[in-house]
Amino acid sequence: MENKHFYDKGVLHSVWPPESYFGFSMWALAVPPFKPESVLLLGYGFGAIAGLIRKIWGEDFWITGVDLKIPSTNAAGKLTNLVEADAFDYVKDVKVCQEQYDYVVVDLFNGAEIPNEVWSKEFADNLARITKKMLCINTLGKSDLTELEKHFRPILTKRWYDNSIHFMIPNDSQENYF
Repeated sequence: MENKHFYDKGVLHSVWPPESYFGFSMWALAVPPFKPESVLLLGYGFGAIAGLIRKIWGEDFWITGVDLKIPSTNAAGKLTNLVEADAFDYVKDVKVCQEQYDYVVVDLFNGAEIPNEVWSKEFADNLARITKKMLCINTLGKSDLTELEKHFRPILTKRWYDNSIHFMIPNDSQENYF
């Protein structure tokens, strides 16, 4: 399969197939340390993170991918729900159906910038409501997790060049993943 690259404003945001640059990309860092029953990817791109999660943990759980523009093909396989929507609106609307996800990944960018809403109280509150086991957030090295830390406690940070990937669990969780 030919490698596909998704660029936004000159910044590489996703690749397919997912093992492209494996070990040399932040997407590999975002695979959860446990087999999830459900995954929410906010900032789906071409589905590189979804594809890597599938390669490691299999095909027998749901992945929901949310992006402003979804790819024309569902490369991450069956049991994948792709939603073309604004991620901030999506997490607000999830409360209607009371859905929760074992693993939530926040990989939201506007070109090389993370939208300011990622750091907001409302977004942190919504993430806390829909995250059952673990939150993974790509912060591009920014470390203002103040609102998130009201609901989650950091358990691991992985760094890749100027990116920081933070793994956080709900404050009331007793799980020990590492």
